[in-house]
Parts: sequence; C-alpha cells; structure tokens
Amino acid sequence: MNISKGIYLLSDSGGRMLKVTLFETLVRGIPEALTMMLAMYAFANKKLEKKEYLISSLILVLVVYLIRLLPINYGIHTILNIFVLIFLAFNVNKIDLIVSIKASILILMILFLCEGLNLLFIEKFFNENIDYLFENVFTKTILGIPSTIMFMVIVTYYYLIASKKGKLR
Repeated sequence: MNISKGIYLLSDSGGRMLKVTLFETLVRGIPEALTMMLAMYAFANKKLEKKEYLISSLILVLVVYLIRLLPINYGIHTILNIFVLIFLAFNVNKIDLIVSIKASILILMILFLCEGLNLLFIEKFFNENIDYLFENVFTKTILGIPSTIMFMVIVTYYYLIASKKGKLR
C-alpha cells in the first residue's frame, strides 16, 4: 500500500462518526491539544498565560472529542477544529484574530507533516498493510504517538527559542 492511499483511507469516514475512545483522548488528544495551544502562543509571539492556556486546551480537547462524534466526513471535522482553535485563541487567549488564523494554518501544516512522516515510517518499518494496523484502536493510538511527539518537540523547541531570544511579549 502506498502512503497516499494510507492517508486517504485514514481520513475517509464516509460520513460516519469518527469513534474516539477515552484511551485515544488521554494518550493523543490531550497532549495534542496542549501542544496546539502552546503553538498558538509561540506563533503569536505571546508569553504563555497558564490559566488561559489550560482552559483553552481543555475546551479544545472536549470540543474536538464532540466534533469527532458528529456524522460528518473527516475533512469537515478538521475545518471545524480549526474554527474552534481560532475562536479559543482569540476569545480565551486574547491573541489577535489574523494572527490566530495564520497560526492555526501553520499548526495544521506542521501536524499533517508530522503525521505524514509517521505514516511513512510505519509503512517502511512494519511493511504491513496500514489499514490492518489501524483497525485496532490501541495499536492505532500507540502507532500515532511518534507524530504527537514530533509535533511536541517542534513546537516546544520553537517556543523556547522564541522565549530565549526575547520575542515573546
């Protein structure tokens, strides 16, 4: 199976609910939401405000979970998640709207890149049918951890460098 087919198959829900388990939410959902909100601060060159950061991250986890339960196609849920991310950044974290929009697009691009690289690695390393590997929720979640870690490392590194250079206000 080639990687582009794997990405298509992973992203095509056919209008069905994208079932998400508590395990997936704990292992990937919460870390990704925390990292997305940190990325929003980093790309907005804004110092982290812990209370707003935690509130917006927890709301993001909850809303993403609820959106994934809707009977909509995978791409639609991604667009809705972007709107939620922008809404939270603007209203809770007090980040400029245009900056929030630009940052959310950059966040999504980085996240897709990390997930694509991870899928490529999985395909080459396991030499298995990706569909088969991703049928089991536990296996799918565990195999997705490297992309979450890559995303966290990139965002944390960027935030720390920006902080060290005095770019955060």
